[in-house]
Amino acid sequence: MADSIIEISGADYCGKTTQATMLTYYQWEKPAHNFGGYGKYSDQFPIGLPPQDDWRWWFQETTPEQLGDALTSAYNTRQRAVEASPYELGIVERGASMVRAQLTANFATRRGVPVADCADEMGAIVDARLARPSAGTERYEFVLEDNAAWLDRIADCARYVRHARALNPDYTAGQNELYANYLLNLSSALGHFAAREQAIGVPVDAAAVDVQNVIRQHESLRELRLPTLLEQDPLIVGIGGLSESGKGTLAQKLADEHGFTRLKLGFFNETVRTDGQRYGDPHQVAMNAVHFIATNRHLKRVSFESFHGPHIAAELKALLGDRWKSIAIDVTDDERVRRTLHENPAADPAEVLAFQRKKDGVKLAQGMADYLELADIRASNDGSIDTMVETVVKGLGI
Repeated sequence: MADSIIEISGADYCGKTTQATMLTYYQWEKPAHNFGGYGKYSDQFPIGLPPQDDWRWWFQETTPEQLGDALTSAYNTRQRAVEASPYELGIVERGASMVRAQLTANFATRRGVPVADCADEMGAIVDARLARPSAGTERYEFVLEDNAAWLDRIADCARYVRHARALNPDYTAGQNELYANYLLNLSSALGHFAAREQAIGVPVDAAAVDVQNVIRQHESLRELRLPTLLEQDPLIVGIGGLSESGKGTLAQKLADEHGFTRLKLGFFNETVRTDGQRYGDPHQVAMNAVHFIATNRHLKRVSFESFHGPHIAAELKALLGDRWKSIAIDVTDDERVRRTLHENPAADPAEVLAFQRKKDGVKLAQGMADYLELADIRASNDGSIDTMVETVVKGLGI
């Protein structure tokens, strides 16, 4: 039976899953498990419907009682699963405030009225159905709150990360507009019910790891003794560039002269990709890399090589903030050809150039130009290796 349940609530795209997953990092005194959201814990939600039928169920056809029943039964079923599990610490996404807020925001949006006009009605529907934790189980709810300043700071990453707020092509312009209004109402309803539930507000005003540590160090969780994530305050860099630009050479120089540990991004890709996929989900690749560094607390300087596009780098920036730096190596075609000919004087220069451009085309198709644009540090490798390393080291401030 779970001694404690930590609930992570928040509006869509604010990082609930990320924070809930990070709470499972480290094996501390109490074994923990993330039980996820409550969607899979009820058979009342529509599953496998075409987008328009799914939309009608969520935003047109259901009554407050029907939607309230579906939401609360899922929450209650999940809570029973947590309490019956062997894990002493259960972590869930979408807590009690979220159930009330979802129902309230849904019908405030449908009716075109302020959240305050239907909060009492919808709250009462949930209150009549929602189960409380069993005696002996402590429940803590944290509500994530988006912060505009932080979102502006990482705006250049926004189109590449998983929680990008893109319009859904499966729905009409009117449906996308209604959903945007629903998100605004959801944030308002969460504020209303979080205060009533005495949930703890946590601004998402920094990298995900820093938000995680705010949760871990909150006084209400003091007895759980959750260790600080990335307490060693590592410096983590990614190195990208076109073929034969000197990525491996730079990584080895950083390792030999500045104490970096070289890691291959491909390893973390292999841990998440499925059969038939060349690349796994960028967010999961980034999360696994962070988990590895967090677990291996002796790692204080780390480099990753062979970035082929911007998505993983953008995810790592959102997760790590200033702990993460993307490095891009620039080098001209002529210099790359010259270096190849230095190693193989018998090669035909035209064939060398054609082969390099072919490889470049593959990388550019994967998004290399976007990675280069996203980079925190750009260094030229047209001169000496030492000059390139000096530029990078200066940019890193080490």
